[in-house]
Amino acid sequence: MFTACFFWILVLTVFYIYAGYPLLLLLLSALTPRKPLPAPDHLPDVTLIVTAYNEEAVINKKLENCLAFDYPEKKLKIIVVSDGSNDRTDELVGGFADCGVTLLKTGGRIGKTAAQNEAARQARGEILVFSDANSIWEKDALKRLVAPFQDPLVGYACGRLEYTNTREGSSSFSEGLYWRYEIFLRRLESATGAITAGNGAIYAVRSQDYFNFKNNQSHDFEFPRHMILNSKRAVYVHEAVAWEKAGTTAEDEFKRKVRMLARVWGGIIKAPVLPCTLLRNLNFAWKFISHRLLRYLAPFLLILVFILNVFLYPQGRLYQILYLIQITFYSLALTGAVYRIKARVFYIPFYFCLFHFACMKGLLQALFKHTPAIWEKAGSTRT
Repeated sequence: MFTACFFWILVLTVFYIYAGYPLLLLLLSALTPRKPLPAPDHLPDVTLIVTAYNEEAVINKKLENCLAFDYPEKKLKIIVVSDGSNDRTDELVGGFADCGVTLLKTGGRIGKTAAQNEAARQARGEILVFSDANSIWEKDALKRLVAPFQDPLVGYACGRLEYTNTREGSSSFSEGLYWRYEIFLRRLESATGAITAGNGAIYAVRSQDYFNFKNNQSHDFEFPRHMILNSKRAVYVHEAVAWEKAGTTAEDEFKRKVRMLARVWGGIIKAPVLPCTLLRNLNFAWKFISHRLLRYLAPFLLILVFILNVFLYPQGRLYQILYLIQITFYSLALTGAVYRIKARVFYIPFYFCLFHFACMKGLLQALFKHTPAIWEKAGSTRT
């Protein structure tokens, strides 16, 4: 009896993580009064910070994109912080000096977050804006990204990242599919109070709310929680769009997710933020637990569900059907992993399992290894 009860609690929890939570957000969003989108005519002084490590292949295109923004030239300062680049990145950035682009060299590899801290100390203006070197923004993205800061309670804004190559391969397609699900959740979270995480391609923070996080922490994960502790909001701006390529191979995507999730787990385990957040803002705490904590614990729950289902298999047809569904799903994932079959029926289950394996490996790294502040690129331009 206890085994069956525990099994169904786990099944309902997994259902809640992937379907129940989005449905509750939809309901809450429908009941929340809609605020009109702020007009993109709030044009504060901003500093755009682009962090780069060996970006000679993309940095010219990136800076040309930044200089073409529909934003007053006198109100925009651009800083490229080179995190110990040893290719032609520094030379190429120097070619834009006459256009007002400032090159800041760190002198050696210190990691993305530390490099951003260095650049933030030299920035000016009301808003600090951040982007990756491989992210190309829509012309009006900057205007739209800073528009929510008309509300004094908004301390952080994150734009929409879209992938340009979702039709080029199974890995990029699966990542694009997963990211669309993430965008759906972020829109609902923002409409009902605040988001629980951002992305490094396109985001902004008030200068007065900027915080020097540790070198092995990530802005994407830490800033939304930090805003809550300072009685501010972190919002998502769907109309501010940036484009970049998704990982082209499963190996690259897995390595990137492990690095990211090791940082996330490190923040959850080592930083005493969650208890404070629970007391400060129950709405955010509920979202954080549902979208982040439970999501990253899901692989352990899925393993327990499978093990308990094996023991419950003789107890009726329902348990046998659930067991068959799991065996079929994991067999499709294993087939997709071994033979790299590009058919979606194989690759989507494989990608689902890949993400959850990355969650587990990220936790183990956070528990038993020092989370590095830097890493070598492998099909990704992030430092």
